Amino acid sequence: MKYTVTQRSIFRSVVLFFLLITAYSFLEAQSYTYDASRQPETQPGESVTGKSIEELYLSSTVSLDALGIQLEGGTPDQKMLAMATLENQMERNIEEGKEDDIYNILVPIVEKGVLDVTGNENSIEGYNAVARKEAVRLLGVLGTTTARDQLVLTVKYDPDPMVRAQALFGLGKIGTDDNGDVTRAIAKMLFKETLRRPPSENAVYAGILAIEQISADPLNTVDDYVREVLVDIAACGSCVRLLRNNALRVLSKM
Repeated sequence: MKYTVTQRSIFRSVVLFFLLITAYSFLEAQSYTYDASRQPETQPGESVTGKSIEELYLSSTVSLDALGIQLEGGTPDQKMLAMATLENQMERNIEEGKEDDIYNILVPIVEKGVLDVTGNENSIEGYNAVARKEAVRLLGVLGTTTARDQLVLTVKYDPDPMVRAQALFGLGKIGTDDNGDVTRAIAKMLFKETLRRPPSENAVYAGILAIEQISADPLNTVDDYVREVLVDIAACGSCVRLLRNNALRVLSKM
């Protein structure tokens, strides 16, 4: 049986097509076997180690200079990640002996609520209250004298009661006040809060708690003005019962 030129051409095309299909299927199977045998399964946002990108970042060691740059010029999320990394390194004692350096990279964020406040309390560009609150919390963890003094300024001047409350918790944790300046600053803030309608319950509660913690140390100084403010809170008609009762409780210990 003889084939015409056209028939032979069609036959060769069909054979070539099936050969290509077979070769493609073989290569695809080999590629799948390679990937399956060499690449572990990962979830979105995970590395091949099974840890998230954020976990890998937190477990690494980042220089304070690099963290300072990220805190100064990063987005709010980048600032929060930098502070989480800093706290992690502090907990691992990587930054032991570098307290002054840690203070220096945190204080510019905190000072945005003290020095750069305009008429609009929410206009502190790039340094929102959440970032300031976290930086204030880390100063409380740092616990140095300079950190304490900066927290006192935050209590006096920061416009956000959430940030002030965090500073008060930090002052109570540090717990030192040999000349009475810390408790006086707290009492002045409490007095101003009781004039608000309504006062910030978080800030007042944190202030009362800080006075209780500081006054528990006999080496600290607490003057009569602090007691007078606590008496005012105990009798404050605009304060909730919890705050009034706590003020009475702390007074009974002083």
